[in-house]
Amino acid sequence: MIGRFLKIRILQVGRELSSLGWWRTVVLLAVLAVGGIAIYRQTGLYPNCLYVTAVAALVVLGIHLYRKDKEFILLTGTDPMKIYVAEYAFFSVPVFILMLFTEHWYCAILLLAVYFLLSLIRYTPGKKTRTGYAPAIIPRDNFEWMAGIRGNLPVILVLYVAALGLLIYPYASIFVLWLLLGLIASFYQWCEPSDILQLAELPPKGFIRRKLKSHLKGYLFFSAPILIGYVIFQPATAWVALVIYAISFINLAFFILSKYAVYQPCHSSPAGNVLTSVIHFCMFVPFLLPLPLLMCLRAYKKSQHQLKEYLDAYR
Repeated sequence: MIGRFLKIRILQVGRELSSLGWWRTVVLLAVLAVGGIAIYRQTGLYPNCLYVTAVAALVVLGIHLYRKDKEFILLTGTDPMKIYVAEYAFFSVPVFILMLFTEHWYCAILLLAVYFLLSLIRYTPGKKTRTGYAPAIIPRDNFEWMAGIRGNLPVILVLYVAALGLLIYPYASIFVLWLLLGLIASFYQWCEPSDILQLAELPPKGFIRRKLKSHLKGYLFFSAPILIGYVIFQPATAWVALVIYAISFINLAFFILSKYAVYQPCHSSPAGNVLTSVIHFCMFVPFLLPLPLLMCLRAYKKSQHQLKEYLDAYR
């Protein structure tokens, strides 16, 4: 049964890669190659090897919490823990190999042990979305943040408190803010019905600009306490935080624009989700930092073209 699940996962990955198109696949492979080099170099250093292990564990934790097949796996009668660990370990083989070729090879064993612990978690955020809570300060037309916060409130609170509590350590709060931005990216995976799209009665360009202004402003208020606190507690590295913070606005703009660049009512695009993840990870690769801006400009033009079918009557 475990072999069948792995085969299904491989086929799913193959389908998503084929849906990306050649240029997106090239970008993804380039990022993975650079990421592999970075992982190898950092795992050769101490305590960086522990940081790499922690990041890998957090990524898998996010995947595990939000996977949608937990109930289905229970129905198969197979021990869910075995399936989870087998899947996470199989797709982590490249990371394990890189770790084993360094003097800190034990990080591979540590990461595998963490997978066993993560597989015991049965909690799924957002399962009680209807009874969740979202702050009243969020505008009513910002349904993405309303639904996203309702569905992920415990995780968001933990990360936000952690970001504030880690202000005394260089870069730690900025990393947590990066995790929060990755969670916010998931708010834009689903496309709203066309009647909601048309409520503002704006043409494509006006709709996009209003959307960007509203959501970027919301992120500014959301993240400002963390950034201000970081500048106060870590003035020596404040410039790094400000650069990353500026890039995070570009990334958020891309998350929004990429949604409407492939907009289809009540539809979610796997290819768009993969590209969003790639762009988000570009923040860790200095020479790839221009890529989010270029992709953002491309998505801006493409989103206007895509929305003409639905909003062209409001010119």
